[in-house]
Amino acid sequence: MKLSLPKSGNYRIAWSADLHAPYHDPAAVKLAQQVIHEYQPHLLILGGDLLDAYGISKFLKKPNSADFQFELNKLQTILADFCAAAPKAQKVYLIGNHEARLEKHLLERAPALVSLKALQLPNLLE
Repeated sequence: MKLSLPKSGNYRIAWSADLHAPYHDPAAVKLAQQVIHEYQPHLLILGGDLLDAYGISKFLKKPNSADFQFELNKLQTILADFCAAAPKAQKVYLIGNHEARLEKHLLERAPALVSLKALQLPNLLE
């Protein structure tokens, strides 16, 4: 990924990470979106663990609480709101250990599917 940085002047950067959607604090996310909207960063960095990926984790899960599609849908909404708050900003999405659960899950249970572009996280979040 190539970023275009200004040669001089002020350059505003906003950072958000560790939301763990859908277990995020909606009020905190809304506040972050408001700050981003008012700040209008040139660069918006979305750090790792925005997604919890509980539904595909190796940990013991509570019954009826492991819906990975629901998690993706919640994160899609959050990301759309962040991007709308700073429409001109360059965006960088960093993968954290929770997002890496998807590839690990596929490697352990369906290695032949790891190379499918349709199952890569950026494509699942479109």
